Amino acid sequence: MSSKKPTAAELLCSPSAVLTSAHLRELGWTRTHIDAIWRACPVIVLPGTRRPVLRVEDDLAYLEQHTYRKERPRVRPSFELLAGPLPTEVALRAASPPRSAPMTEPRKPRKASWRELPPAEMAAHLLATPTISDRRLDLGAAFASREPLGLRAPRPAQRDAEVRAGHA
Repeated sequence: MSSKKPTAAELLCSPSAVLTSAHLRELGWTRTHIDAIWRACPVIVLPGTRRPVLRVEDDLAYLEQHTYRKERPRVRPSFELLAGPLPTEVALRAASPPRSAPMTEPRKPRKASWRELPPAEMAAHLLATPTISDRRLDLGAAFASREPLGLRAPRPAQRDAEVRAGHA
């Protein structure tokens, strides 16, 4: 009696045999194909086991059903597209708030008035107009002098005097 396990090719000869994912990989199927086979065929999971199996006859029937020869047209989607919006579009519309009525008047042109100024006046306007970055706290000058923040660095001679006096 041989204890050698049958190969996947040998199992295909017996319709009552069962296949695992490892057998399907051995037959050359990729992960995507194996997942499609598992989704389409009836799966057997026995109590107390972790690995599902499928019957060879179910696998062969599925493959035959999806094998296209010259007399049969190629794959078509398993659903027919209907006229109108997709179900996801309908769901998104239902979840979103109602839109306001469309504008009947044309929008005001978004042209900046300073763009028509002569170069010298444009430069003066741009320098005089505060920008978003001007509103931020500008710490560059404060760190340069350190005095506005009260972090004035003591001079070396003054520091030595403070150390001798015990203030440091």
